[in-house]
Amino acid sequence: MPIQNRVSIRDIATRLNLSHGTVSMALRDISKVSRATRVRVRKEADEMGYVPDPSLAALASYRNTKKSARYQSTLCWLNTWPDRATYDSFAEYVAYRDGALAEAKRLGYELETFDFLPLETSQKRFFNILRSRGIRGIVIPPVGKGSIKFEDDFSNFSTISIGSSLRRHTFHSVATDQFQAGFDAYGKLLQMGFKKIGFVISENQDERSFFRYRSGVRMAQEVNNPKAALPMIRLGNDSETARAQFFAWKKEAKPDAMLQADGRIMDWVDDREGIASIGLLDNGPVLYGIDQKSEVIGRTAISLLSGMLHRNEVGVPDAPVRAVIRGSWQVTEDHSN
Repeated sequence: MPIQNRVSIRDIATRLNLSHGTVSMALRDISKVSRATRVRVRKEADEMGYVPDPSLAALASYRNTKKSARYQSTLCWLNTWPDRATYDSFAEYVAYRDGALAEAKRLGYELETFDFLPLETSQKRFFNILRSRGIRGIVIPPVGKGSIKFEDDFSNFSTISIGSSLRRHTFHSVATDQFQAGFDAYGKLLQMGFKKIGFVISENQDERSFFRYRSGVRMAQEVNNPKAALPMIRLGNDSETARAQFFAWKKEAKPDAMLQADGRIMDWVDDREGIASIGLLDNGPVLYGIDQKSEVIGRTAISLLSGMLHRNEVGVPDAPVRAVIRGSWQVTEDHSN
């Protein structure tokens, strides 16, 4: 049978009467080539059945790791917190941004923070500013308290969110595997010899995780320890009331270990032996718990967003994809001996 030749970049260039370099940059969605030309090249490539040669792509990738990436464009890190210092008080969130900044730099993007404060400026004006800056990619990290409503339809932007706190718009997203974190942490405490393991979570964290942490813990209880399973305690947002709730529960349940997703309890107890955290960075000075790989989550968000930009995927997707990063059980240095 005759061998069908692979369609090459040079074939597309000849068909469109463009240079090889222009077509190559257009297929990689580099802004140096006009948007109209990029769309035209991508359409012709699809019609001709162009598929990148995996061997050449691997070679190009290897070469690119040996040199600094050229600037491609600026991406928006969309801040919804009225006070940036509040966002920065959460170590997990700072790690998201650190990972995103590192990956953006590696790929040739600049990641700039824009404050999305609807009370101070209209949403229409905010998105017009992004368009005027030529910004086409948006990262939405965990949003502040309260419901954030976006009136714009995002039809001009490639958008990805981090975490589970965004509700109204369903974008592609990257988050820690919260169900698995609850399941794994509970199982690790059982392996350490604890029998009566209590689960403590704040109302805010429970809702922002869309109840995935508690679902993982309950499944671990059902699979491993159904007879000795203790009821979870869901602490209110007022600290004084929550403290009273916690000690009343602790007195009645008498746990020999606790898995917590509420760092406030670390200020209320003296003996931290047997207390594990479902997230090491933001839940107090615990001895062991789940490292949620927050920097990996930030890097992954930028990597996925870059692919969306190259494919010109904009707007709210019909079938949003949620990438989950599995954390790992860690023992802190203070307890490693």
